Amino acid sequence: MQRCKHLIAAALFILIPLFNGLAAQVPDWDDTITTEISGNNLNKAIAKRSIRIGSDNTLHVIYGQEDGDDWNLYYINRNNSDEWSVPELILTDFGYTIDIALILHPYQNDLKFYAASGGSLYEVSQEETGGWSTESISTGTSNISFIDAAIDTQGKVHLIGITSNMADEPKLIYVTDYNGDWSHDVLMDSWLGEYGLGAEPVIDVDTSGIAVIAYRGGTYGQYHIHIAQNEVAGEFDWYYEIISTPNANDLASAIRIVDNTIHLAHSGQDGFGFPWRTYYSRRHINSLSWTAPELVSGPLSLVDPTIIIDLEGNVHIVMVEIDGNFATGDIYYSHNIDDEWELSNPFEDEIWEYPTMVLDHSGGFQLLKKTVSFDGGVQYGVVHKGAPYQTVLPVPLDLNIDIDGFNAVLNWDSPDIPPELSDIILEGYNIWRQTFGAGPYEIVNDELVETNEYMDVNLFPGDYSYYVTALYQDLGESGSSNTVNITILDQLPAPEIDPPGGEYENFVYVNLSSPNRIGDIHYTLDGEDPTENSNLYDIPILIEETAILKAKTFHPNWQASSVTEAEFVIITTGIEEDYPLITETRLHPAKPNPFNPETVISFDIKEKTPVNITVYNLRGQRVRELVNEHKEPGNYQILWDGKDQNGNFLPSGLYFYRMKTSDQDLYNKMMLLK
Repeated sequence: MQRCKHLIAAALFILIPLFNGLAAQVPDWDDTITTEISGNNLNKAIAKRSIRIGSDNTLHVIYGQEDGDDWNLYYINRNNSDEWSVPELILTDFGYTIDIALILHPYQNDLKFYAASGGSLYEVSQEETGGWSTESISTGTSNISFIDAAIDTQGKVHLIGITSNMADEPKLIYVTDYNGDWSHDVLMDSWLGEYGLGAEPVIDVDTSGIAVIAYRGGTYGQYHIHIAQNEVAGEFDWYYEIISTPNANDLASAIRIVDNTIHLAHSGQDGFGFPWRTYYSRRHINSLSWTAPELVSGPLSLVDPTIIIDLEGNVHIVMVEIDGNFATGDIYYSHNIDDEWELSNPFEDEIWEYPTMVLDHSGGFQLLKKTVSFDGGVQYGVVHKGAPYQTVLPVPLDLNIDIDGFNAVLNWDSPDIPPELSDIILEGYNIWRQTFGAGPYEIVNDELVETNEYMDVNLFPGDYSYYVTALYQDLGESGSSNTVNITILDQLPAPEIDPPGGEYENFVYVNLSSPNRIGDIHYTLDGEDPTENSNLYDIPILIEETAILKAKTFHPNWQASSVTEAEFVIITTGIEEDYPLITETRLHPAKPNPFNPETVISFDIKEKTPVNITVYNLRGQRVRELVNEHKEPGNYQILWDGKDQNGNFLPSGLYFYRMKTSDQDLYNKMMLLK
């Protein structure tokens, strides 16, 4: 069942994120490279997710080119140089609009994009051998549009779109392969209003796969940016909130999640013809409180934000200028590097629309724009403006982790070194660790690791995160591999064996106990180490022939104990009876006594008789019946766990136990201490 909460975010939550990397700097747009990448004068179109950058700093772009009443989709990239590839035709007759979202696997550089066309959703993947493959994704609806996409650190895809074939107003639809196969959920509590197809949903995810969706919600005249966030990654229990700004209406937004902080840019106005204002807010992924909205558009009328976060945690926003309700062709850039928003127009004398921007792995800005030409009628092209290409050192791949006792065992694949970097020399690796889920990452290896595995030993119980970097001769250190996480559990103490191993005549009863009374004890008598499938200890163990007893304690929230071992050598005395001759019916003292939480009561039966053993409190009230059955002659033991007849733990105090047979009525006492 979905849990719905709508509220207005008002209280402040201020988080100062910590980053490692390049120093913050304002991009020098005059030194950037401007390239017309669409190659002809046919109309072009891009989407907000039309540009992505791989871990090797390769820029990937998907754009549309008008072809009569339809659009064709093309792919182009800038790989290891400042030259762009020849445009590659992917799809023809795509539809009347460019509704796509491009993603890259964070470490493997697998390129995919997701497209909504004709009301259906498609996954289009670049194949290793060249070309593209297209697969339809079932969403339970025949009318999905206005999609956005994000990918988490495990390579799981998260999509958001609008489905408009519901009985009433349009709703958001979330699609993900987080649990393996594609699954989807219509967010029935999303409030898109009468003109819901203009909600323009955007999505981003944190490192664990928690999805945060921003969209224009509400009704005409009362629009605000709404947030939907799932409480468990890949699942469909949604939390909703409404974000307010000084604008009477907010209609457009952009969102990024970095280091568990949600960064939100949102634009709006006070009514038709009024200036547009863009604000910035943020909150921690696990908080309910947003910072107060900060005006980033200054005195200008700016809308349609694109937001990125640099390596130092500073915010950069690009916006479109609006005069009335029409774009002027100017775009503006704003940042908060010096803790105050600074606004500029670095693209004067250029007519641009619909900007989208990414940050490359060298700290450089890469901007993609539609540009407008009025020669021979209005024509739209695609232009890239960004930092020159810089070589990115290949990173270690596919880091994995296992637990061996109190040790973390890491292994990874070597970096994928492209041919143009074949002369670089890999010297080794550094292992970076974050301890107890907080604070900076620190190097744990004393010397460079020259193999593809490492064991971090003797860890204390707690949470740990790791990544690996590669060191290259004369070039320095690469970026980080994927991050892996483990939890080291406390270890249970080894069980105790009573009596100890040794020689015994004919037989022996053996008791097992756990010093901290946590977990289940499993044992074997054949010398093999116990597992959770071995014999479960519940009553004293009767050993009648020589055996090696091994015992181990298990609990799901603790690390299993070490093995306790004892050898019991049984010596047959030659007496014909299976047990020593019983000459008297007796009730023995409980052992241990005092006890907590359990003790063993031993008794001898001289001849076959009905036996009843019952525990009483000081008031003489019966609290537990332990035995009520006929017994053959012999020695017996029964375990009392300090509980009453209903399974409830009894308080500390003095208790009596009584044994009745056909001709005996015997008492003894024992002390329960807690």
